[in-house]
Amino acid sequence: MLVAPELREMQKKYPVMADVRGVGLMTAVEFCKPGTFEPDAQALHDIQAYLLKEEHVLTTGCGVNHNGFRFITPLSVTKDELDMILAKFEKAVASYKA
Repeated sequence: MLVAPELREMQKKYPVMADVRGVGLMTAVEFCKPGTFEPDAQALHDIQAYLLKEEHVLTTGCGVNHNGFRFITPLSVTKDELDMILAKFEKAVASYKA
């Protein structure tokens, strides 16, 4: 079970996802203004707000520019649980309007 390959597939659809990095179950997404590498902290804020209000998922950001989203899952996570959180994350990213 890896998170990065799924996130890289999402990255192809959502240009606000500027970078996906990490290994195994520890992965991060960096949000930037589409077509640039200018950090987009507002994107992270809006995506986190959607996750909290619509999906009831509590998250925290990361990064010096406040535009990073971390996936750090326990080793006991199941494939179904990963699929569920990735689906919720994708809905949140899709809801973002730059």
